[in-house]
Amino acid sequence: MRIGVRAKGTALDEALVSKARTKLRCAVGRHAAAVRGAAVRLAAEETLRCRVRLHLVDGGTVETEVVEPELEAALELAIDRAAAALARAMDTARVWGSER
Repeated sequence: MRIGVRAKGTALDEALVSKARTKLRCAVGRHAAAVRGAAVRLAAEETLRCRVRLHLVDGGTVETEVVEPELEAALELAIDRAAAALARAMDTARVWGSER
């Protein structure tokens, strides 16, 4: 799975990039085969926000966005929510009989 991490309005150090990639790989877990790639966007303009977009093998996407006072907290929460949304999407596909 390819994971891109970008930032706007804030410094992006290698430790934060590594943390984002590691946490995302762990969070996606058993559904990793359904994910073609991921994009993590950190922004510190008026507020601190993190957007995670998962690009699925079947062409769909799962996207979450979180606004938090701390950048790392926003990152962790956005990844957790994206993983939960992915699990829901996979369960829905399984129930309705479509394969992803």
